[in-house]
Amino acid sequence: MESLEVWPQAEPMPQLNSLEVYDCPKLRVLPAGFPKLESLQIHRMGSLEEWTQIETMPFLRSVEIVDCPKLRSLLGGQRLTQLHELKLSDLPEFDSMSLTSLDNIRELELHQLPKFDVQEHGFLHMLKTVTALKGLDLDGFPGLAMESQMAEEALENMMHLERLFLTDCPNLAAPIADVLQQHHLPRLQHAQICSRSSSDRIIYPSLVSLQLEIESMDGLSGFRNLGSRVDRLIMRLNDEVDFVPKWIQHLQNLYALEIHDSRKLTHLPEWLGEFSQLQRLELVRLPELRSLPDEMRSLTQLQSLSITRVKGLTHLPAWLGELSQLRSLKLEYLPLLRSLPDKMQPLLHLRSLRINKCIGLRHLPEWLGRLPNLADLELRSLPGLRSLPEGLGRLRSLRLVRLEGMAELTSLPNGMRDLPELQLHIEDCNELLQRNSNVIERRSAGAAWQGHPTV
Repeated sequence: MESLEVWPQAEPMPQLNSLEVYDCPKLRVLPAGFPKLESLQIHRMGSLEEWTQIETMPFLRSVEIVDCPKLRSLLGGQRLTQLHELKLSDLPEFDSMSLTSLDNIRELELHQLPKFDVQEHGFLHMLKTVTALKGLDLDGFPGLAMESQMAEEALENMMHLERLFLTDCPNLAAPIADVLQQHHLPRLQHAQICSRSSSDRIIYPSLVSLQLEIESMDGLSGFRNLGSRVDRLIMRLNDEVDFVPKWIQHLQNLYALEIHDSRKLTHLPEWLGEFSQLQRLELVRLPELRSLPDEMRSLTQLQSLSITRVKGLTHLPAWLGELSQLRSLKLEYLPLLRSLPDKMQPLLHLRSLRINKCIGLRHLPEWLGRLPNLADLELRSLPGLRSLPEGLGRLRSLRLVRLEGMAELTSLPNGMRDLPELQLHIEDCNELLQRNSNVIERRSAGAAWQGHPTV
């Protein structure tokens, strides 16, 4: 439809209830004549500048307009009393809309409307009358501000709110947290308040998932009143925050916790070990963190542990072997890590081990060859590693081994020739390939070998 400039002549369609217009960059005008239309989607109409025909569609329940770079206004919306869903996204010139009420709205999504002044158009005041709203999603309104009293008046009426997404709306997080001191939003399932867009929006059936930017030690502490309803927390710490806020201790039903982006965080709190239901923990870009607290050995339900770009971490504790349910362990960009604990109980349920860009690592412990369920092993950019534990050659559970960027590695465990299900991928390990080329070629040609080295 890229060549379409004029809407094709056709008989009126008074009974049409759904219309989708996609990829018509030359089409400047949408027709009227759809009085029973209930659903309208407009995507990528590069020449559409103004739309007034909406007033001829009084039964519209859903309007979605995306990526129309010249669209300036949406007029004639006063009559849309049946509107349940409004989504406007990526409209750089959009600056006016004539909606006078949002009383029946269920889903409201406004993304990247840089010229649209939400406060000037009375949207915040209209939100105070919205009682049926289930999803509120605002993205790209850095100047938008709301006093706690206005937030309270709006949120206390949103008893059906299930999803709250605020991206790049930094002035809204604090008043909403204040409101939660008194109003618990009983149906809230997912709240994301952050400064950068995220595609990671997972809706859980009963509990709350939070993604928060925390700028002070008491920042957003009102969210603690969601208490046992929060099961997932992604936390980004401002550079001025040097330890994990204590109010997070109240979120005792956490099953997933991510702590990101603090240049001053030097230690994790001892009470982290109290999260008895925690199954997934990620520590990302915490350059001053030196060690993990011994109290973490109580995280006996932990199934996934990821430590990435924690540049000050020098060692891992031997009690990691007590995390008996661990299925996945990921260690990346840990330049000061010299070794893994030699004396450690093997992780009997571990299925995936990834060690990448730990440039100080010199050897791997023999217990890696005693992991009966290990299926996926990835070792990348370990320039000081000279050998692999011989026991790896006896792990019949292995399905995939990836070796990359290890110039000092000279041999593979002998037993690997007897692992019929193994796929082996090798890249930038020149010494290994030169010394063992005949063995590797023989294995890749064998009938029982299902994978092959990738060079």
